[in-house]
Amino acid sequence: MRIRFLWLGTFLLNLALVGCGSSSNQATPDGGPGAAAEAGAAAEAGAAGEAGAVGTPPGAPAACPVVVKAADCDTTQRPILFVHGTYSSGMDIEHMAALLGSNGFCQDRIATIDYDSVAATPGLSGGGVDSPGADCTAPNTPSGCGIIDRAITALLTKYPQFTQVDLAGHSQGTFHCGTYLGLHAARVAHYINFSGVPAVGDVQTLSLSSERDLFGFPHHATGTSVCAFHQVADGGTEAVLPDGGTEAVLPEGGADGSATGDGGAGCNVVQVTFNHQDHFAVAASKDSFVQVYKYLTGKAPKYTDIQCGDDPVTVEGVAETFADNVPIPGKIEIREVGPTPRDTAAPTMTVTADALGHFGPVMLTRNVEYVFVGYDPSGKLVGWEYLTPFKRDNHNVRLLAPASGSDGSPVGGLVAAQSTDHVVSSATTSVVIARWAEGGIRQDLGASLKVNGAEVLSSDNSGLNAAMTMSLQGGVAALFLEDANKNGKTDLGLAYSTTFIGFTDAFVSAAQPAFVNLTFTGGSEDPATVDVPVAIDNYPSTQGLVEVVFQ
Repeated sequence: MRIRFLWLGTFLLNLALVGCGSSSNQATPDGGPGAAAEAGAAAEAGAAGEAGAVGTPPGAPAACPVVVKAADCDTTQRPILFVHGTYSSGMDIEHMAALLGSNGFCQDRIATIDYDSVAATPGLSGGGVDSPGADCTAPNTPSGCGIIDRAITALLTKYPQFTQVDLAGHSQGTFHCGTYLGLHAARVAHYINFSGVPAVGDVQTLSLSSERDLFGFPHHATGTSVCAFHQVADGGTEAVLPDGGTEAVLPEGGADGSATGDGGAGCNVVQVTFNHQDHFAVAASKDSFVQVYKYLTGKAPKYTDIQCGDDPVTVEGVAETFADNVPIPGKIEIREVGPTPRDTAAPTMTVTADALGHFGPVMLTRNVEYVFVGYDPSGKLVGWEYLTPFKRDNHNVRLLAPASGSDGSPVGGLVAAQSTDHVVSSATTSVVIARWAEGGIRQDLGASLKVNGAEVLSSDNSGLNAAMTMSLQGGVAALFLEDANKNGKTDLGLAYSTTFIGFTDAFVSAAQPAFVNLTFTGGSEDPATVDVPVAIDNYPSTQGLVEVVFQ
């Protein structure tokens, strides 16, 4: 219990402590030049990112050498329910879902919940954070109670051939899953634990964490018996001592960190610890997918990259506020990104999110880039969300709007004060929020993000210096690009930081309509993700924020 309080309590207490931000004038961990090197990188980036730089529209849709059709999915696999963590949403499982779909899992059976994930006080009290794993049994009816159980009931009703689901939780979500398992373990066949410390009893469990996880140490589920494995230098895993044991106990399937079926006769909890994955990558990375697939099927996946699915692709999701996850039942315009920046022609289609914020399903052309333009119920523009082209179906899209003190959550104002209230906006600059569906943005592992050819990642904003910044906690899951000092240049650094969010000084001109080209490289966490392009419009930040998701 003491570890759990540290994990959640410090996590949430940090919201009240990080208002001072952090300095970028710190030495590198290896004694390197630090600020001097950053200054040189900033000068180079600024030279490439001068005002007036003009990007190009998207290129032609990519070809599909392989197509894995939804109709061919394995209908014997149970439905999966995912529970997200703090400052997050159901979108955190989209990369894992696409990889599972590329290997025969039915993507429409991978469901998610959303809940208010931010507490007003460190002790998880005072309003805000929901309790989705708890039952609603009077007089104990905490906010958000029953969400997980209702979602599982809905899945078992939709797929009556099953009496159990597979449950997965990340970070704070593992706490809620642990609560649920203590009440309804019989409804769960397997539990997938992404970075958390619940006690799961006898439930068959795969627990994934990393040495680079939250606070710098692994977080694992515990149960009746444990088999533990650790990633080694060549990318494989070796056995380590299970809790209380005197020798390593290997699960069925060998010493590669996988397990056959239910984890083998030797243990009910299989722990796998990675070396370098950040807190978010533990739930979303390619390495994590491989372990999940092996655990659920007993064999290695055929594909470790996302393969194309049917054309058109089926897309649906939820429009909601960031972190407190209040639904936004407003209009959504979906536009194909064409040859003209800031296109004012009629959208490709217009949909309306329902009272729960849900929109779709809609049918979109495979491998074509779209922008989702969101409006609140009064018709006010909220912002723009660009996603790299959909290769296959996606049922877990999240369109996020800034939280506010009037959004209906008791912590909306707190979330805004610690995040989007720090945006520096103007009528002549764009503010761009970059995210990677596989995890955090890791400059220290070779990740790259270029804006019109200029590198904007540095040690300070997404690398080793950033890793030592207490306020960031588990790494940079979202990087805000803004002209923080309003000088019309790119100066990089870490202008502001809070839990999982960094702000860096990257100038994007909005003086005249133009395209802006972003390219992302994942680094050693995914060597196959190299120079992935997306073209966005340079909308003025006074009108709204632009979010870019590299899927």
